[in-house]
Amino acid sequence: MRRVVLLTLAGEEPASLLPLTFTRKAARVMTERLAHYLGRRAAEIRAGTEGTLIEALESDITRPTPLRGSSIDLIYLSTVFHGFSRDEIPGFLAEVKRLLKPGGRLAIVEIDKVETSFGPPLHLRFSPEDLRREVGLPPLETVAVGPHFYMQIFGNCQTGEVYGKDRLGGR
Repeated sequence: MRRVVLLTLAGEEPASLLPLTFTRKAARVMTERLAHYLGRRAAEIRAGTEGTLIEALESDITRPTPLRGSSIDLIYLSTVFHGFSRDEIPGFLAEVKRLLKPGGRLAIVEIDKVETSFGPPLHLRFSPEDLRREVGLPPLETVAVGPHFYMQIFGNCQTGEVYGKDRLGGR
């Protein structure tokens, strides 16, 4: 959310931004925070999707959504995966696999599995190796995206394809 606010305050047109979340609670919180920080400009973000191929949808990604199968190029989660319960993860993964086009990508940003002064308790965090085991899609690349954060990209690829590399800077 901070990035959306900073981008908007730096002059980025709100209509060019599309913040996404996959739970009703998170969507409500995101909407409230945007309204608090950006006022009426927050409405411009959602309005900016009109006339584009982007459609705002409120849905629970841990259950079947109304979206057509094999229709999504990229599903992006930022510090959300650790919030899924053990019972929700299989539903989330099934829906991701159903929605991704062949060659589509799943990008997950998570907090490193180390003690920090912020974020979820250590027992809820996933290391890149933990995430690979949970997701079950071929990992393509792991990238450090800031202090204490990494992004792991998975591909909706055929088994046996050549995958990318890790760029964690010694983590």
